[in-house]
Amino acid sequence: MLHDARIFSIGHAHRVRFEAPDVVVLAWNGDVEPEHMLTFYDMLEERAQGRQVLVVNDLTHSKDPGARTRKVATMDPRSRLVGALALLGANYRLRVLVAMMDKAVRVFQGQTRRTACFDDEREARAWLATQRQFLTPVDLASAS
Repeated sequence: MLHDARIFSIGHAHRVRFEAPDVVVLAWNGDVEPEHMLTFYDMLEERAQGRQVLVVNDLTHSKDPGARTRKVATMDPRSRLVGALALLGANYRLRVLVAMMDKAVRVFQGQTRRTACFDDEREARAWLATQRQFLTPVDLASAS
């Protein structure tokens, strides 16, 4: 479903990789602009084929997303494609921002996304594997 051995670029610094059957590895490096988030959602929509995925989001080298980026991240109906989110290397401020964004997704998209923070990718992937059972289809056509 999602497999693609290539690493895709978003902007000049961000990277994304799709792993079968349903894992997305995303590394935000530096500033995340609204257009970067939209590009990520475009890629996700194309490859997820209407089903939620598990996301490993490496924030080790990321800066805090600005208000416009946070709005795009939470208001876009394609945010519902993220069934579970494992954050790597998120500092305290980023953890708080993501918690707030999760609340916004719950309010605006009606989704309770499962999110957890990790310092180790192996632990993040193990947790995501336990979340696979909760993934569901997503009807984006009805959300437009």
